[in-house]
Amino acid sequence: MEREPCRIIVVEDHASTAEALRKFLTTIGYKVYIAPDIASARALAKAIEFDVLLSDLRLPDGTGWDLMKELSATKPVRGIAISGHNTDMDIERSRARRQPGIKLVGAASASRRSGY
Repeated sequence: MEREPCRIIVVEDHASTAEALRKFLTTIGYKVYIAPDIASARALAKAIEFDVLLSDLRLPDGTGWDLMKELSATKPVRGIAISGHNTDMDIERSRARRQPGIKLVGAASASRRSGY
């Protein structure tokens, strides 16, 4: 009996990044749904069962932090926060808002990259 693929909602407002994530995740066996903003992610989360929320932190209509908090209020959510703009403040905010099941992933901030 074949196992059902893990279902991931990817919330990313940059179309090329969303498409690259979709292609990669689909290639390695995941079922991927794309939402370009929080409103679309809310609608998807209500319409489908999903296993993981992979969300950009900075979105046109809000933040990934707020989306994860909102969705976690009704049921446990496994989430991965991503950002290409990780500042030290973003990292600290993510750590402060971390909830069980939420993982912070992203590029190092400018001050953390200076050692390379």
